[in-house]
Amino acid sequence: LPGYPEAGGPVPPVLPPTTGNPPPTTGGTGACVSIAASSLNVRSVMSTRGNTPLGRYSRGQVVQVLSGPSNGWLRVSDGTLTGYVSAQFTRSATCPAGTAPQQPPQQ
Repeated sequence: LPGYPEAGGPVPPVLPPTTGNPPPTTGGTGACVSIAASSLNVRSVMSTRGNTPLGRYSRGQVVQVLSGPSNGWLRVSDGTLTGYVSAQFTRSATCPAGTAPQQPPQQ
């Protein structure tokens, strides 16, 4: 029968069905976090000093972790806004199925 190994031949591995998000195609950890603060500034560098926030995320917003934690900071993206947030104001979250943002190209 097609698709079945011949007697005595190698048996292909049985893979579990996939669930959740596929891994990002251009980097990232595949993990997501939700914002625990009422709002959280997104920054271009891992510091609150000497830089203006790029924007902010709202409480409960789920974002993909691209890297980190490093010195208490995570590099994250919601698919539109990418930057660094303080990890202490985030909580582990499940990435929405099929909607994990992709990491933008490195510049």
